[in-house]
Parts: sequence; C-alpha cells; structure tokens
Amino acid sequence: NTPNFDSFERKINDLLTWTNEILQKTMELHIYPELQNSLSPLINKLSFYVTQKQDIQTSLSIMHSLYTIFSKIRKPKVKTLILYLDDGRFLFGFDFIHFTEEYITSTLYSGFLAAIETFFREELKSGAFHQIDSSNGTLVSVSYKNVRGALIVLNPTENTEKKLLNYVKGFFERYKRVLKQWTGESVFDKEIEFMDSLKRTLEEE
Repeated sequence: NTPNFDSFERKINDLLTWTNEILQKTMELHIYPELQNSLSPLINKLSFYVTQKQDIQTSLSIMHSLYTIFSKIRKPKVKTLILYLDDGRFLFGFDFIHFTEEYITSTLYSGFLAAIETFFREELKSGAFHQIDSSNGTLVSVSYKNVRGALIVLNPTENTEKKLLNYVKGFFERYKRVLKQWTGESVFDKEIEFMDSLKRTLEEE
C-alpha cells in the first residue's frame, strides 16, 4: 500500500534540508558542478510536491533520482598528488582539480608532509602515517624505497592506498637510475602523461 503524505512528509523535509546542505557545501568547495546542475531542479520540484501534497508517486520518483545522484557523491574524487623523497625533497606534484602542475607549491607541500612524517615517527612513536581525515578530504600516504607519495582525495575507498602504492612503485622503477644521483633538477615532467589514467584508476570504486 502506498503511504499518505502525512506518514512520510517529515522524512522528505529532512531529506530536502540535507540535500540543500550538501548542495551548498559542493558550491563552497567548487566541486561536482554537474551535481549542482542536477540537484537544483529536483529539489525545487520535490519541495513543490510536498508543499502541495500532490502526486505521491511522482515524489517517490524524484526521491529515487536524488538517491541515484547521491550515490555518485560517494565515489572517490582525487584532488592533489605529491611525490617526494623521504628526506623531504619535492619530486613531482599534480593538481587534479585544475589538471595542471601549476598550482602545486613544491616546498610548501613536501616540507609539510615531511614534518608530519617526523612527528608521527619521533613524537608519537607510531611509524609512518597512512591516512589523515579533514573536512576537505583525506590525506593518504604511502612509501616505496625512498619515494613517498601523498594523495588528497574525497571519499577514499579501501583500495585507494593500494592503488597509490602501485603508482609510486611504477614511478620509482621509471626513475630509479635518476634518483640514485638526483641533485634537485626538474626531470619528472613526463609524469603528466600518466595523470589521466591515474585519475581514472583512483576514482574507480
């Protein structure tokens, strides 16, 4: 039996409130522009049907559409990649939001990450860190030989760390001869060619 509006109107209103909050957050963070375009008309339409108490089946259909959209939000979304040596020297970085190297401040990132590594190792006596959560994403860290990789990602999965480690291993193998006698010169520009496929791999569920 199809319930009447009174039996689930409050739940729909809670859903609308939650949906608007998420929409506002995506706008503030400048992410998921396609999500904003999809959500706004659905929110307005569902609000109208609830207010007018019309056509419960249509409302349920709209709610299903909202669920489909929100299921996409939980997929991983990579933001920033940083590669550096275990002594803190910066190797390569990439900004996946703007899809360029230009927005990466090398010394800022590598110095910060090296400081965190030192804190975890010397102060907390816990070895290397693997994940740190924040409101703007999760910092995932891996290491292979003397190369460390750090990724800022939204909604990481249980496989994100493993995928990042596979990439870092590949990076080391590509440049292991260079890294033996590396003196700080920029020789890793060709890594840009791998960024599109890396993004697809990391954002797969």
